[in-house]
Amino acid sequence: MVTSEVAETALWNEGTIQTRGKDLADRAAKAITSPLPRTRDCRSRSSVEANTGLYPLLEGDDSLTGTYLRAVLYNGERKECLTWSRLLNVVGDFMYVDNPVLFAEAVSESIWYSKDRSHFNKPMQIPDTPWFCCGGGYDGKHFRNVAARLTEKMGCLDNIQLEILNPIDSE
Repeated sequence: MVTSEVAETALWNEGTIQTRGKDLADRAAKAITSPLPRTRDCRSRSSVEANTGLYPLLEGDDSLTGTYLRAVLYNGERKECLTWSRLLNVVGDFMYVDNPVLFAEAVSESIWYSKDRSHFNKPMQIPDTPWFCCGGGYDGKHFRNVAARLTEKMGCLDNIQLEILNPIDSE
């Protein structure tokens, strides 16, 4: 219909082009629907449940959603970790330094750690090691669960804490 109308127009000038543009705009406005109604609750940073402080690696399912990660603590040592995507790197570093042999065994069948950087879209090398880990593409909850599996295999899940900042506290 749109193409046939163009073919039927014998004379194109500024007036016919403006008329045509207005007609197309009117048709488009009628064809576009309004946004669909929300079907689930929206969480905003103002609805974050966690307070600024230290938390176990596996703190509740969603209680850390919307928070900022500041650091990881292991047996009293603190390493800065400002994004959830760096969590596997920092935890892997702690675990490798603690016991390189056990670390290699613990990650031998993991898809999250490898000596081959090409296994990852965004590889992050664990400092001073031949190991790489996945460095992106997932949310904080996912990275926490993967880190928890590693630390659990190494017998030190309870020795890891996350230093969390609630964004509301930083305003």
